[in-house]
Amino acid sequence: ETEKQQYMIYNLADDSYIHSEEYMIRDLFYDGLAAVENKNGEWGFINEAYEVVVPLVYDSVQPFSEGRTWAKNDQQYWLIDQSNHCYYSGDLLDAFPFSEGLSAVKTETGVGFMNTMGNGNCSHVWRQTKDSFCILRMDIAI
Repeated sequence: ETEKQQYMIYNLADDSYIHSEEYMIRDLFYDGLAAVENKNGEWGFINEAYEVVVPLVYDSVQPFSEGRTWAKNDQQYWLIDQSNHCYYSGDLLDAFPFSEGLSAVKTETGVGFMNTMGNGNCSHVWRQTKDSFCILRMDIAI
């Protein structure tokens, strides 16, 4: 098993370190939130005031980007915002962070793009070949 990175927050205001007995901070702050993990391996997010804003209920999470993140639970991906509102849930094979309003997502039929509202073309934008991805279309309407 690979060792996970662990972070402690150093508070410059009062020259102290911040940590919690309930969770371990596992990533840096992105979009004002940091990923945290509890002793049961459940993931969620805290804000910059160190308050849990996305409950620790997920098997894995990605850093926030553009106000959204992908969280995974029971082999299902969830597209959530900073208040844990779900915009999409489904059986994706993989999902990637948002950039310029789009996230690449992989399904059994191909790779496509989804916007921050969970809408998009999720099949046949790219077709996976044995060694690489080939772009098939550029006329994506989202």
